[in-house]
Amino acid sequence: MSSGDAGPAAAHAKPAFTEPQAAALLESVFGFKAARVQPLPSYDDQNFHVHVAGAGAGEGLGFVLKISNSESSAHAELIALQNDAIAFLRASGFPTASVCRTRRGHTASSCPWVNSGSGIRSHLVRLMTYLPGRPIAEVPVGPALLYEVGRLAASLDKTLERFQHPDLGLLHREDFIWNLRNLPLLERFVGALGRDGRRALVERVLQLFRQDVLPKLGLFRQCLNHGDLNDHNVLVEPSAAGGDAPYRVSGVLDFGDMSFGYYVFEAAIAITYMMVESPSPLPAGGHVLAGFESVVPLTAAERGALFPLVCARFAQSLVMAAHTCQLQPDNREYLMVTAKTGWKRLQLLLDAGRDAVEEVWFQTARSYEAARAPGPGAQRPLNVTRPLPPLPFPAGHLPVGHCPARLLGAARGWGAGRCRTVLPAPLQGPDAAPGSRASAAGHPPSGAARFWGWDSGPGPARHRAPPPGTPVRPAPSPGDPRRRAPTRPLSRRRPPPPSAAPLAPPPAHFRVPRRAATPPGRRAHARRPSWRRVFRPASGFPRAEPRSSAPRCAVLARAPR
Repeated sequence: MSSGDAGPAAAHAKPAFTEPQAAALLESVFGFKAARVQPLPSYDDQNFHVHVAGAGAGEGLGFVLKISNSESSAHAELIALQNDAIAFLRASGFPTASVCRTRRGHTASSCPWVNSGSGIRSHLVRLMTYLPGRPIAEVPVGPALLYEVGRLAASLDKTLERFQHPDLGLLHREDFIWNLRNLPLLERFVGALGRDGRRALVERVLQLFRQDVLPKLGLFRQCLNHGDLNDHNVLVEPSAAGGDAPYRVSGVLDFGDMSFGYYVFEAAIAITYMMVESPSPLPAGGHVLAGFESVVPLTAAERGALFPLVCARFAQSLVMAAHTCQLQPDNREYLMVTAKTGWKRLQLLLDAGRDAVEEVWFQTARSYEAARAPGPGAQRPLNVTRPLPPLPFPAGHLPVGHCPARLLGAARGWGAGRCRTVLPAPLQGPDAAPGSRASAAGHPPSGAARFWGWDSGPGPARHRAPPPGTPVRPAPSPGDPRRRAPTRPLSRRRPPPPSAAPLAPPPAHFRVPRRAATPPGRRAHARRPSWRRVFRPASGFPRAEPRSSAPRCAVLARAPR
C-alpha cells in the first residue's frame, strides 16, 4: 500500500506493464540485460523480480523492478525521500533493500506508459536489490517471532528519529488515508460494503475512534512511522539458533506509507496484522506489545488508546480493500488477503470488549517483564540509585566540612563514623563577607569576620575576605538538641605517631596583646594571660539582644580570671 490520498479513484491508476516491457525498461534505464522476469503481487504499484546477467551485475543476481502508480509518480520528491530513508535504515543495520542508481546517477526515473483508455501516463521506475526470505503470512507464527516483530516496529520508529532530510516536511500527509489519524476520511469509502452487518461494524469503530482517540492525540508521542508492517511486508528466514525461535526477520519492504504519526500507531498496526496470521489472535497482540515496549514503553494514555487503534486499522484495511477491488477486479485475490480472517478478528475484538482484550494483552506483556526481572537472590545492579533520607535540619545550618558526626551519621543511617559534606546556603546578614551585597547593606564585620581576618584592614592576602557565600555556623536555638553537640571534623584520622614532629604554634596574629584585648576603662592584669576556647557573639550588636538570635562562632580569646 503506497498510495491512498483521499482523492478521485481514477488518479490511482495502477501500471500494467508486460514482462517484455519491464525487461526493456531495465536495459534502457539501468543498463542491465534481463535474463528472467517474474511478476510479483502488489497493491497499487507493479513489481517484477528480475534476474540479470552482465558485467558488474553478477551472474543470476536478483532485483526488484518497482513501477509506481500514477498518483505516487506525481510526487517525485516524496519518492526520493523514501529512497533516502531506506538507505539510512540500511546504514543503521536494518534489513532493507539497496536502491540502485540509473545510468544518469538518479535513484528513480520517469517513463511514459501508453494507456488505450486514457492516453499517456508517467510512472516512476526504481530498481532495488531482492531480499531473501518468505513473508510472515507463509510461515507458522509463534510467540518468539511475534515478539521480534514488535521490537522491529519500535526500533524502526526510534531510529527514524535521527533521520534528517531537507524535504522531511513532505511526510506530514494531511489527507493520507492510511494514516490512522485520518480514519474519519474512511466514511467516503464505506459505500463499498453495502448495507450489511460489516458496515455497522465499521461505523461502530468510527464512533469509538472519535470518542477515545481524537481527543487524546495531544497526549501521544510523535514520530515517523513506517506505517505498513503487515504480514507481507516483513520477510523471515530460518534461524540458525532454532529452538523457540525457528525464524528471524530478514527483510522489511514497502516504505510507501511513511508519514508522521505516533509511536502507538506503529504498535497498533503491527498488532493488527500479526493477529491476522496468528492462530491465537488475542495473546498474539500481547507478544507484539511486549516486544514493542522492550524498546519504546508506552505511556498510560497510549496504552488506553491501543484497543480502538487496532480496531481502526482493521477497519481501514478491510474497507479500502473492498473499495480497491471495485477498481481492480483482476487483483482481487491479493487485495482481499486480509479480509479472509480480518472481519472475524474485528468481530472478535468488539464482542470480547475492551476490558477483556486489554487484560489479555497487558497480562501477556507483563509475563515478559517478570521473566526479565532479577530474582530475589540476584545482585542489584550497580547503577541503581536509592534516595538518601532527609536531613533533620536545614542544609544552611552546617558549614562545608564540619558537622556533628554522630548526629548526621545516625540521621543518614551510616553509623557513627560515616559523614557526608552538607552544602550550605549562601551567607546572609552581618556575617556576609565584606564587599558582598549583604555586607554592603550597612552591617559591620562580625566577630567571626574580624577573627578570621575578613575585615578590610591591612593583612596578608590569605586572610582577606573569601568569595561571597562562604558559610559560618549559626547559633542553635536554646531548645535545639544540637546546642551542646561537639564540633567534629568529617574525617576521623588517626592521631600522628609519637615520633612525628609536634604541631606548629598558632600564627602570631592569633595572639592578641593583653593591652589590645582589655576593654577601655579596665585595668590590665600583670599576670600572663590564659588561653581557652570560648564562644563569643559573632555580631556587632549589643549584648542586650537575645543571644539565641545572634550567631555564634568558636574563637580563641583570653578568659579573665
